Amino acid sequence: MKIHRVASTLVGSVIVYVFVACSADTASQVSKQSDAGNDVAIGNVLDSVVDSLYDSLGVDGHSPVPDANAGPSDTSGSRIKVRNQVTTSPDGAKVTTFWEYFDTTLNIPCSPANAADDTLRCLPAGTTAANASGYYSDASCSNPFFYVATTSCTGTVSWGTVLEAGASCGSYHYRWYNVTQIATPTTYYTKSGTSCVKGTGAFPLPATSYTVYSGVEKPASAFSPMTQTYENQ
Repeated sequence: MKIHRVASTLVGSVIVYVFVACSADTASQVSKQSDAGNDVAIGNVLDSVVDSLYDSLGVDGHSPVPDANAGPSDTSGSRIKVRNQVTTSPDGAKVTTFWEYFDTTLNIPCSPANAADDTLRCLPAGTTAANASGYYSDASCSNPFFYVATTSCTGTVSWGTVLEAGASCGSYHYRWYNVTQIATPTTYYTKSGTSCVKGTGAFPLPATSYTVYSGVEKPASAFSPMTQTYENQ
């Protein structure tokens, strides 16, 4: 794109130079030629100059500038749909940009990430999710409590997520839970090394504006598997 613009600027400069030079040096000869003959002569000179300049720069001056959004087309599947953002202007400009995946089975936007089974799946995205609090409702520390800061902009919270180390070195995965809001717990447990111990005192909240959630884990198999590959352009 930059080379094309530079070439266009240089060509414009050469055209002006050639036109002025031809006008100054051959004014008497041009005045004796017919208008048609003059147009053809100047046209041939300019075409030759333009072609030579483009050739020296390695640019195809006769090809249109490629569409900035050209590329492989996105395709929706039977379950996972591709949603694009389309931006238009009143004079006809149009840009289509990938926006998100949408899981039609779970009826949620989703994004590829590793699920609890360390498989790449389309996991919930574009929604407010409650974060794991580090505290649990049971003595085995297997059912986490979640919390989220409640503001005037907080939407409906129906998901909670736990980030864990994955099976391979340096990897991680997400566990997802269907959650509902509950009253601040009076009994809770926390991990201490490999042990699960009962907490003492009031349930620890980062701030009074936080609300607590609890729920049931959604099996990893409930989310659609995905595959990612990388292609050189």
